[in-house]
Amino acid sequence: MSLSLDFMHWIDRYLGGLVVSALQPFNLRRYRVPPPAVEALDPEKVLVVKFWGIGSIALAGQTLVALKKRYPRAEFHFLTLESNRPFLHYVPVVDEVISLDIRGGGPRVFFRILRLLLSLRRRGYDLVVDLEFFTRFSALVSFMTGAPVRVGFHAWEVWRGNLANVDVPFNRYWHVTQNFFNLGRAAGVVEEEPPAFRLNPEEKDRSEAAAALEEAGIRESEKILLINPNAGEMALERRWPPGNFAALAVELTRENQEDPGLRPVFIGAPGERDYVEAAVNQAGPAAVNLAGKISIGGLLALFERAEGLVTNDSGPLQLALCQGLPTVSFFGPETPVLYGPKGGQHRVLFQHLACSPCINVHSQKKVRCVHGRPICLETIDVQRTAAEVRALLRGEDGPMWGVHG
Repeated sequence: MSLSLDFMHWIDRYLGGLVVSALQPFNLRRYRVPPPAVEALDPEKVLVVKFWGIGSIALAGQTLVALKKRYPRAEFHFLTLESNRPFLHYVPVVDEVISLDIRGGGPRVFFRILRLLLSLRRRGYDLVVDLEFFTRFSALVSFMTGAPVRVGFHAWEVWRGNLANVDVPFNRYWHVTQNFFNLGRAAGVVEEEPPAFRLNPEEKDRSEAAAALEEAGIRESEKILLINPNAGEMALERRWPPGNFAALAVELTRENQEDPGLRPVFIGAPGERDYVEAAVNQAGPAAVNLAGKISIGGLLALFERAEGLVTNDSGPLQLALCQGLPTVSFFGPETPVLYGPKGGQHRVLFQHLACSPCINVHSQKKVRCVHGRPICLETIDVQRTAAEVRALLRGEDGPMWGVHG
């Protein structure tokens, strides 16, 4: 059993605030000397920190490539949660993954954190790049490494103890990829634009995906449309209603529709399988449920096989963007300014309501809906969405932020 996300947020906010305050006497040099110069930096070991969000890690991929290009002889270590380790296997520039296991009771996790901090201190990092937006825990970890250069986001809304010594503003009007890249530039990257980045599935992953489709009764000649009705537990309110996903699948697989033979394939993590199954049961005989049946590598291989992805604002959307898969995505509580896809092969369904978006990175993505339910998503119409999906499958460019009522 893992610590709950709400409990970790509580610890980070209150206990984290006390810890970073207690560290201030050891951080006096931060206030007496100017930030370190990165122009002449030539690190042997670089630590990149991002605990939460596979999607955010994927969006940081361009920055990782740029950092590796800037420091080609450096070892790049990535610190994340143990649950993210399988995904990091597919990020080509990471030399070693260091992980924190948050399963078990609080005392166990506490002692794992102590061991982690001691281990990081002994490794002797020259540069730490903290990709977390505003958690105090990642700032504490960065400081405790003892690295001479520690780069992290800064905002007045969330005090992190000034434990980084190279502060980078987080601009909520920039896309997250641009914010990450700005962090990379503060760490020494000299390129003006983010480079290309792609995750690398292997042949075993393609075999796994092919076997899963064959077991589900899908022939190689059939086209598949991936459907992700889930969103990460950080903000479940980002989900378009599951009944709408089911109705969309039925609409897209009608006999007289323009693209006969299209098979809706629902995806999700093992813990989401029952939620997905409830939608699949209403989605007609053509729909199948692969939630919990394939690995992260198998999912990347499915992206190579699929015609497109229909999804909530979530990790699979960001993975699909890395792989160049066309998408139709739903945004409401979160803003597409930060996380929405860019380019004509993607369509973002967003209502532009006065109350939307209602969450942001400064408030740990806590939803405070004035309506008591996400009408920003509930009012996105199935028929209009189906029209957008069909246009996407025909290869037509569409509006980035469609208004659907």
